[in-house]
Amino acid sequence: MNDKVLKYNLPHPYDGGMWNLPFLDGLADALKALGHEVHTTDFWSREKSKPDDVLVVQNHPGETFLWRLFYYLRYFGKRGGFVLERRRFLYDNYRFFNRRVLIHVESPMITPYVYKHLADIKKSGIYQKIFLSSRKRNNDPDYFNLYDYRNQSILSPHFYDAKDNFLVLLNANMRPHSLKNELYGERLKAIKYWSNVPGFDLYGFDWDKLPRHLFYFHHKKYVDRAWRGRAGDKIEVLCRYKFAICYENASYAGYVSEKIYDCIAAGTIPIYLGAPDIETIVPADCFIDFRKFNGYPELHEYLKSLSQDDIEQYRKNILRFLNDHSTMKGMQSLAREILRYS
Repeated sequence: MNDKVLKYNLPHPYDGGMWNLPFLDGLADALKALGHEVHTTDFWSREKSKPDDVLVVQNHPGETFLWRLFYYLRYFGKRGGFVLERRRFLYDNYRFFNRRVLIHVESPMITPYVYKHLADIKKSGIYQKIFLSSRKRNNDPDYFNLYDYRNQSILSPHFYDAKDNFLVLLNANMRPHSLKNELYGERLKAIKYWSNVPGFDLYGFDWDKLPRHLFYFHHKKYVDRAWRGRAGDKIEVLCRYKFAICYENASYAGYVSEKIYDCIAAGTIPIYLGAPDIETIVPADCFIDFRKFNGYPELHEYLKSLSQDDIEQYRKNILRFLNDHSTMKGMQSLAREILRYS
């Protein structure tokens, strides 16, 4: 048995953080606890398929010609690499599964095609049920938040480590797929301001290259002042700092990624920008909401004004949230929903 994707064997730039509680592994464990075998597609074949097999797809593959051309060119000689391999498997074999479910994790900024053509994808019959990580409407019944589906504490052993450093931003140098609602540019604005402030550090891969944003490529000199290299273990880096710039890739209702959870697991106070309804997922007293400030100088003055008692109060609020699972559905609930809808 290969099952090459389970246990998150695919390469990822960070070793630590919530990615070490990978979604697929957690879902697989929950399905196994409900009495089901779980395998990845390299284990499956038409010859040994069974009528009760369920196909669970994480992220619908893009459909545009340019999208496919990009991966063919990027992985020339490998038929487009792993991404297009997944697409071929889906379209060649989905008819051999009587039950099919899509769990779409990416935001509309990363996968604009999927959200723009969601009605067509639903009508295509590829999936019986689609779960989305962004809300298209209030109380969308298809919505889920990836990190609400947990039934164990994510409190890191580094939570109580001394936070001797001031401020960190830990993200990759990425190119926005769409300019609508993207926040990569805001990260670069933050780097520009904080690079002149002692105690600010930037970590992440590919910052030795020009910023990949169409309008902020000239911010390289600010990046060079602050960049300290790749992170290694994400949580071990975060836990050294009092505060972290915690901006999502894009701002969409309900789209809350691992970033804010990595910070609170490490005991580092997040300065958050992203989902406009973040307070429905993480309590407002657990983070600093950047929207409440008229720019970085005002935020800077606020951070300097916080006493040690104020900082400890944020951590007490975070601990209360991490210890309260009354609002969290648990991964087994998601597994049951998948089985019910499939």
